[in-house]
Amino acid sequence: MNRRHSEEGISISKIIIGCDHAAYPQKQELINMIKKAYDIEVIDVGCNSDKSCHYPDYAHKACELVLKENNARLILLCASGTGMNIVANKHNGIRCVHGHKIFQVALARQHNNVNGLAMGIKLSEMSDMKGMVQTFLDTEFEEMDSQGNPTRHALRVSKIENKIEKLDVLLTPLEKSHMSNSSKLDDVTNTHISKSKPKKTRSLGNFR
Repeated sequence: MNRRHSEEGISISKIIIGCDHAAYPQKQELINMIKKAYDIEVIDVGCNSDKSCHYPDYAHKACELVLKENNARLILLCASGTGMNIVANKHNGIRCVHGHKIFQVALARQHNNVNGLAMGIKLSEMSDMKGMVQTFLDTEFEEMDSQGNPTRHALRVSKIENKIEKLDVLLTPLEKSHMSNSSKLDDVTNTHISKSKPKKTRSLGNFR
């Protein structure tokens, strides 16, 4: 059975993929993997050979196509992934993660609702890139909690997109308390800075 048919809750209209000359062979292998594993249309914007080219041309083209579709996903490849990632995030409506590890890509989907994945063929083995692509396509955004309320991740992504002006209008009492405590700690930290004392560090804790 096609793996995409066995998944529920994730709707992806199209996958738009692009690369530069350095990543052309890897792009072709990933396209073959995607077509075998998923019942989703794949649009390849190039490049189409290992002849030297300019990565921004293909990154811009891919992003423009993604933004014309509902629920499309973006995959970009180059030597390091850095250039493609920079270009992608210049486009309003694209949230692209520079993928290095599968777990990182999973968090980017769950917490940041990324719709783009940029990878570097000189930084990752093909097996890892395939794993990142599968995770990118299979992982859902944690948008609602068990009570049907927006999660903190949904609220924060909304702040990125400037969809709400005040975060606290949708926060639960527990979340407001947490933010209030964080604000008090920030005030204490700023006081220490003004007195030229070492800044206190805080644990990120549970990837919050």
